[in-house]
Amino acid sequence: MTGRIRKAWAQLDVAVEEVVRLNALIKRLEDDKEAPAPGFIASFQRDLDLEKAKANGKAEILAIIMPAPLTTPEEISREAGRRWQAKQQGIKYETPGIRLVAATVMDDIDGDPVWT
Repeated sequence: MTGRIRKAWAQLDVAVEEVVRLNALIKRLEDDKEAPAPGFIASFQRDLDLEKAKANGKAEILAIIMPAPLTTPEEISREAGRRWQAKQQGIKYETPGIRLVAATVMDDIDGDPVWT
């Protein structure tokens, strides 16, 4: 079951990577001496807004199932930032509580015949 939790966090990691990438791209375009065509930056801004919304949704779901102190989307987002920083530094990092969630929350599904 740990695989599901890790997969959920990995999906958030991908969203964070995309948010960081788009933020950097927009900043470079805005700082460029030659202004891009009108609407060019706006299209990337829309993509950025969509990725932020995806990341927030993933954070909201993870906040439901993760143990304290990761019980709000804001706390999940901060943890996602720590995960991103660790990855940038080449540090192996595991989010606290992943194993606990796998053992307690995800495994509490019994074989109720209604669901089989």
